[in-house]
Parts: sequence; structure tokens; C-alpha cells
Amino acid sequence: MKGNINFGDKIKLLHKGNEIEGTFISFENGIITVKLNNGYNVALSDENTEVISSQAAKKNKEIRNEEHEVTDGVMILATGGTIASRVDYTTGAVKPHLDISSLIGDSGTGVNLGTKVIDNILSENVTPDKWISMATHAKREMDRGNHVVILHGTDTMTYSASALAFMFEKQSRSLTFTGSQRSPDRPSSDAFENIASSIAFSALNVGEVTISMHNSTSDFSERLLRATRSRKMHTTRRDAIRDIYGKDLARIKDGKITAIEEFRNTDEVSIISTKLDERVALVYFYPSFEPSTLSAIAESKRALVIMGTGLGHVSEGITKEIKRLTKDGIKVVMTSQCLAGNVNLNVYSTGRELKNAGVISAGDILPEVALTKTMYLMGNYEDQFDELMQIPIRREINRRLQN
Repeated sequence: MKGNINFGDKIKLLHKGNEIEGTFISFENGIITVKLNNGYNVALSDENTEVISSQAAKKNKEIRNEEHEVTDGVMILATGGTIASRVDYTTGAVKPHLDISSLIGDSGTGVNLGTKVIDNILSENVTPDKWISMATHAKREMDRGNHVVILHGTDTMTYSASALAFMFEKQSRSLTFTGSQRSPDRPSSDAFENIASSIAFSALNVGEVTISMHNSTSDFSERLLRATRSRKMHTTRRDAIRDIYGKDLARIKDGKITAIEEFRNTDEVSIISTKLDERVALVYFYPSFEPSTLSAIAESKRALVIMGTGLGHVSEGITKEIKRLTKDGIKVVMTSQCLAGNVNLNVYSTGRELKNAGVISAGDILPEVALTKTMYLMGNYEDQFDELMQIPIRREINRRLQN
């Protein structure tokens, strides 16, 4: 490909007699990738493509290629994930990429934007100490008057977002997680629109940790979700992360924001607790699950979150082992493998035996959210654990349950 064309430049091509206009993404191994004006990406062979014209990308004056500080604006903190990755055409694998300023383009037109890389990992490698780092960086930016957007891999985004939701006891600015299902240089990437929408949603001043992702498989429609009520529901779809009851906080359609569900407003100051007890395990019960397996898992733990069947049930052998564990001071929280509905330990004899064994019902908390809440409570409010686990403290439970 001839000419000095850079990421984000507007470009017009002639491909097999057809004119194509869009935004230049990359040129590697003889393949030109362009984001079309309809939001989709197309990959074209250089042999059959001629560049007719190009125009340098319009950049916000605040955006630079290097990391930089900002005040009273929006700070974008990158942790890695698909949204900050590129395809390695040598192996065909997606790998983390450090340059995030090129992702912003004109996503925040009229907004004072800053960028900072705080990590560069795929989300399966995120650990609780990474959550503490994210929260600490986010609070620092809020104290400078900035709303915060965290770029994060989608696979464990709901773990990280819910962990920060509990850690932020007060929040003076909005904090939104976003990611992408496809890297920025791949066809139909959702990265650019997800970032732009996350920046736009900051105008709502939501005082909760949220997630912004596509509202459907098509472009130009985004949703804002409560972190403590959302999960990844599909491996590849661009609208994979959803509220399990479909209660979006807000949506963007063709650039217009509509608030839908009630949300907490921002506070005057930000207060976080960085104490998390990592000695918690999430356990999926299944037929033939042996008591010795549970015992081995619990050996170095102070609390267990169990995903039981239906209303929150496990086998008789596991119930007996749970009773032994609770006598030793280990907290046992029961969630359900079902995607919606409440744990109720009062309906069947199995549930009543679990209650007698010291099991704490998690109501309708999502299992991964129950995990992060347990870590937070064990680190900060262990003496009130049983009570606080069963009531909403970050709107993670729809209602207080009396079971």
C-alpha cells in the first residue's frame, strides 16, 4: 500500500472497481483493514486495492500518543484485554497491545480526555491485587475531578467491576468498565463504539460502578449496566454482557442517551476500602461431587460460595461436610446455578438441613458477585458477615429475602 497512512485516518479506496470509504485500521501482511462508515470492518487484499485519497484523523487536542494526566475530564485506564489487543498475524493469536491512545480517535469530541496504562494482561490473569490497583488508580482520578473508564477484558469483567463496586463505599465520579469482543483491527470490532459510549455515559454522573457494552449485535446502540447485576452470557456476541433481568440503567441510540432505571447519584467524595480477603472459593456442585473434594478446597479458605442446584441444594454427603466446616468457623454461602430466581432454603427438607448446618442464603446474587462480596465482607465486616451477606449493600440483591 502506497502513501503514509496512519491508524484513524479517513481513507477512500478503489477495490475491484468499487469505491470504499472508511477509517484506516491497519496494513499487515498485504491486508488492509478499514472500518466502514456503517460501523463494520472490512479486510481487503492490497493487490486488488488502490488508495484514492486519505485525510489525517482529527484528534482532540488533549489526546497524545503517550500517557498523560487530565483534570476535570474523563480518564481512560487500560488494563489489557481484547479491546487493547491486536492480531499477531504470525501466529493468528490475539495479543495485548500497549498503545491505547490510538483507540480513542475522536471518541470523546469536546471532552477533556486522558489515557493511562495500568496493566497489560488478558482478563483471565486478573487477580484481587489487580482489583485493588484498579480501585486505587480510579480513586486518584476521581479526586482530580475525573470520571473514569476502565478498559478490561470481557471474560472476567463482571468479577472486576463487582469487586470495585463493593470497594467503592462512596463515589464522587462515574466509573465505567468497557471492553470489546473483537480486537480493534478485526472485522466488526466493537472497541471504538464501546469506548465512545462509555465516555458519553459519564455525563449521567452515575454514582455506581457500571459496565457499558453493545445493546445488540449491530452498531449504534449501547447499554449501561449495573456491575453487581450483570454477567457475560455469550462467548462471542457483541451484546454478551447483560443484566440478568434486563434492567439497563441507560442506553445510547444514534448518539442520544436515555436513562431507564433508577441509579445512585455521585457523592461529594470518594471512599474506598482496599481490604479483600482472598481466602474464598467459588464451588460448583454437581452429581457425584464428593465431600472429600469440598474438604480439600476448604483447607486453606475462610469462606466458600457454593453454586447449588435449583433453590440452592447439595447432596446429603456435602451437607454433612458443610456442617463440619461451619463448626470450624468457615463461612458457607449458597447461590444457585440458575441464571435467575432466588435461593430459598425453606421449601425442601434439604434446604432446611443446610440452614441448620449454618449455610447463609445469598438470595438472588449472581455467584461471581457473591464471591467478590464475600471477599469484601470478610476483609472489612467479618463480625457482621451473616447479616450483610443477605441484604443489598450495592444493589446486588433485588430485594431482602426472608428465608
